[in-house]
Amino acid sequence: MRREVLSKSYPGLPRDVKVVVAPNEADIPDPRLKALFDRWKTNQLVTKHGLVSKDIIEEAEFLPLLRNVMLLEIERPTPFEFDYVYRIYGAEIAERYGQDMTGKRTSDFPSPVAKLFLDLYEMAIDCRAPLYSEHAPPLNVDVVLWERLILPLGDEAVDWILTVNLPKGSRKKVEHEAEAKAAKPSGEQDVFYLDE
Repeated sequence: MRREVLSKSYPGLPRDVKVVVAPNEADIPDPRLKALFDRWKTNQLVTKHGLVSKDIIEEAEFLPLLRNVMLLEIERPTPFEFDYVYRIYGAEIAERYGQDMTGKRTSDFPSPVAKLFLDLYEMAIDCRAPLYSEHAPPLNVDVVLWERLILPLGDEAVDWILTVNLPKGSRKKVEHEAEAKAAKPSGEQDVFYLDE
């Protein structure tokens, strides 16, 4: 599969979603995701059909990411329709999103986010290759940007989707800093005190 960079808008999301199909290392800024991606490329973990073996979850590179992992079981309600059940929904993702989706389906997310996730996971199944994505969530989620590495798992066919989802920034913190700056009278200087 050759590398491809896509940008797509989804109604309700504050900006376009960036997707890199078959990324290279330079596409993945977070060092933890990069280490997992590097491990994925090793011959022991890639099956003869080009997919990632489920054994990747036993690798050392996976451990620092456990709070940010989603393991999705693929459901096919009809031959041309996919949905995904969250068998694992990482604690940090649940905390930042504000809800634990373990045992729930991707289609249970509010649209347009559901549409985004369904598109990403179906693309991973079709491409049989890793995907890297960045998206700004709806404004009610306390995350500025989600960075995501999606790995289709299986031997001959894609049986599971492994996603590592890292939150970047806090909207509440950004809003608080903007409010504090706006509340400061013009011309007022910040004062810094040094310990004596």
